[in-house]
Amino acid sequence: MRKDAKNARIFWLGRELEGQYSTLWTLFIVGDQNIQDICNALKKCQESRSVIVGHLYFGAGNQSVVTNYDILRYFVSLGYFVTYEILVEQINSVPQDILEGCHIMVCIKNNILDSLKPNDTIKFETDNQIYCSAKNQFIANDFSGYQNDVEIQIDLEPL
Repeated sequence: MRKDAKNARIFWLGRELEGQYSTLWTLFIVGDQNIQDICNALKKCQESRSVIVGHLYFGAGNQSVVTNYDILRYFVSLGYFVTYEILVEQINSVPQDILEGCHIMVCIKNNILDSLKPNDTIKFETDNQIYCSAKNQFIANDFSGYQNDVEIQIDLEPL
């Protein structure tokens, strides 16, 4: 379906399954994208799918990369709900206003949870607080929930 990787960008449209914005129509944004391409994808969602997107998810598809935080700031300023998925080891490089203005989805890639029983507890410690939750209290998703997501492809403007 994709014509040419150099002449197209692909986004996904679907319902958020995890986090505080679950069930919202979401545009999933892979990697670093520019404002115009995101706006074009949002327009295409509305015109071709009759969907008004209210939630933007940056870092989708295992691509937790945003190098221009002004893009996130721009969409927050327009009133969009913005989620930024970031790998745990990169969290300290995220500007404070992004941490405060966006919903942060911290990604910890580790298979240790597979060896725990449902009622085992996961514990996070900071210098002044302890956070605990049983494994069975986490939102779990086996990726089958994404099967209804729709690819949104936009053509890039010729140079």
